[in-house]
Amino acid sequence: MNTYVGAPSGATISRWSRLKALLPALLLGATVASAQEPAAPAEPATRQPAWIAKSNAEAQILLDTYARFFPEMAGEIGVAGVDNRVADLGPALSDRIRAAFTAAARELDERRAVVRDPRVVQDLEILREDALLRAEIETANQRYLLPGFDVAEQVYNGVRALLTDQVAKERHPAAAVRLRRYAGLEEGYTPIAVLAEARVREQLGTIGLLFPLRDELEQQLANSSLYLDGVQELLDQYKVKDGDKPLKELRLQIAAYDAFLQREVLPKAREEFRLPTELYAVRLREVGVDIPPAELAARARTAFME
Repeated sequence: MNTYVGAPSGATISRWSRLKALLPALLLGATVASAQEPAAPAEPATRQPAWIAKSNAEAQILLDTYARFFPEMAGEIGVAGVDNRVADLGPALSDRIRAAFTAAARELDERRAVVRDPRVVQDLEILREDALLRAEIETANQRYLLPGFDVAEQVYNGVRALLTDQVAKERHPAAAVRLRRYAGLEEGYTPIAVLAEARVREQLGTIGLLFPLRDELEQQLANSSLYLDGVQELLDQYKVKDGDKPLKELRLQIAAYDAFLQREVLPKAREEFRLPTELYAVRLREVGVDIPPAELAARARTAFME
């Protein structure tokens, strides 16, 4: 399961390590425009070389796209102005994510064509490849997998992102706002559990989609109450007001969502962990492995025989 709903998994190798190092660096002086609310003004940045300032400006294209769909994750890496925002689980989610990241990649490619500094060109290429990969991931997931959302974990991580000792105290009340929006208690917001169930139901009848792994789904269901208890502990620890009512609503909503998963998804959950070749190849690339699955398997067999 992903840490955040729909978010990319972590990566450890080569350009992914560079990307993870690059994005926080490019956040110095950067803010993200929000379709729901304006971003907060950026803190004044220390004087930087011109090429870094240029990379900052160019990276805003990708940062805006991540913040649009994954604001909780974006906030954790330093994007300003997204504390009150919550993940987008609206209709046609995969189509919209794919279109947005494809557009971001196209714009980054256009910027790369006119940039002369090779260091900025390198950063633009890293960002463009990330955007293209994100679009490919959505395409592969939509083609092969039944959508799956761990709502309780999403709520916990969305709150935890704001309630740590590393987050300024004046930002802590945003956790209650985020909870109200998760619960659909603010105008214009549908409960995240209701949205998650709707996205799964849309694809339940699609022939050939892989259902989640049984062990993983059973673990998700077992962990739901633990995550929500963890939210309560965070609210108490950081003395956040106005979080109890939305959390109570979320417990009921997530219980209903979990009952739906138990009733309609778990009986069809799969035991086989192997993935289709195309999907497996994309997952490998997501963690920085660009070797095709067949070649990777051949290398493994050779190493074993030696």
